[in-house]
Amino acid sequence: MRKSLMVIVLCPVLAMAVVAQPTAPANFNVGLHASGITASGETMAADAWGNVFILDHPTGGPFVGPDSITRVGVNGGVNAAYATGLGVASQVAFNPKDGKCYAAFHSPLLTIVMSTVYRFDNAGPVQVGTTPLIAAGFTIDDTGRWIFGTSTAVSGPGLYRHGFMSTPPTYLGSGFGSNAILQSVASSQDVLIAQGAEVRRWSPFLVGTLPYWSTLLIPNTIVRVTSLARSYYNQLGRGALIGVNSFTTLCSCGFGAAFPGSPTSGSNASFSTETFTFPRTGLRTVTTSIRGPMYWLTDAPPVSTGPGKTLFIVQEEHGPNIPSSLQVNVAASTTGSVVDIDVWGVPGAPLLLGVIPVPAITPWLEIYTSYGWISNIFDPTYIPVVDGAGVFGPPDPFGVIPSNGHWHLSLSLPPLGLQLSTQALIENSDAPNGWFNITNRLLVNLP
Repeated sequence: MRKSLMVIVLCPVLAMAVVAQPTAPANFNVGLHASGITASGETMAADAWGNVFILDHPTGGPFVGPDSITRVGVNGGVNAAYATGLGVASQVAFNPKDGKCYAAFHSPLLTIVMSTVYRFDNAGPVQVGTTPLIAAGFTIDDTGRWIFGTSTAVSGPGLYRHGFMSTPPTYLGSGFGSNAILQSVASSQDVLIAQGAEVRRWSPFLVGTLPYWSTLLIPNTIVRVTSLARSYYNQLGRGALIGVNSFTTLCSCGFGAAFPGSPTSGSNASFSTETFTFPRTGLRTVTTSIRGPMYWLTDAPPVSTGPGKTLFIVQEEHGPNIPSSLQVNVAASTTGSVVDIDVWGVPGAPLLLGVIPVPAITPWLEIYTSYGWISNIFDPTYIPVVDGAGVFGPPDPFGVIPSNGHWHLSLSLPPLGLQLSTQALIENSDAPNGWFNITNRLLVNLP
């Protein structure tokens, strides 16, 4: 059954080093986001505003001191002391419900079995709750419910889902391995679990877990799944990205990769890759932002020496013949202007295309929802130009993507002297959020 929109009413020059950056396929671009990151990087997550939170776990013994969290801002600024002294951290998790990142901390010096959960706000971490287990893996589903993986809990090791209103966590099952690397699946109750060189999928009402992704193990090669993330790329659709670090001792060569996956299975055709030559280096972890980009943390050795790790950003491009792209061309005429609007998307899919005058009555041209950032369709000045989804009234039969995947509208307008913000939403159950694709947002000047 179709879901409806109605539900929503290798070597650049760095400042201090030359680093091998990851590759990306056509219609994607790779850029340097931050460098000199000293955090160990076992886990990281990005919030809805593009801030990346990276774990730093001290080494040298069973407990040499508490973990800390490094924050990389949206413009690439690095704060290595964003959160300190909170204890030993779980996996860092993104909450689709409020757009924030979270982590659970415990003290290994105390005998009590309990973790304290913190939300990562701009001003610093904020305590938001506790759970009677020692959290290792941590992910959050679309409704904002916490899902933990643990080897130490009052009710035994496994997967637990924390209910609302401070209710005790619900035991979901034994999970897979140590349950330390988890990722919830968008528009689903499923959870992906990584251990070693394998990913399995937990799903409600099934006993055990299901195969999701694995790779052929080569002699003298160490393969580790380092991280799991949701895919927020329109071109990949709903599913996951699997961060993998592989090193072969015979050739002293390493390979870092992000493999894409659907909601039910992973692919062995890599999406993005890097190479390195020293053990215990290369890709640390990947994560994604609900705005779309993937972040890639690596310490692949530079040609010239320089401290710390490097964070790259892999972004999806928009343009003609690229899915979920919006393009608007304005040509002045003797009577005003001619406006050509083009949208590329899934053939047969209804779309909602609207505009907001700039400046609007409210300053919020764009709002965050658990489905992603969208034009503020609730603003009183929002004008639905084409409503094929029937959000604001009867569905407009013209608002459907043609069979060739290219929708076009040409308008002749009188002189208006306006600047408009515009974006399209395209119904698609295979979209990253499981409901609709979100195109790029454009500012359009009408003479």
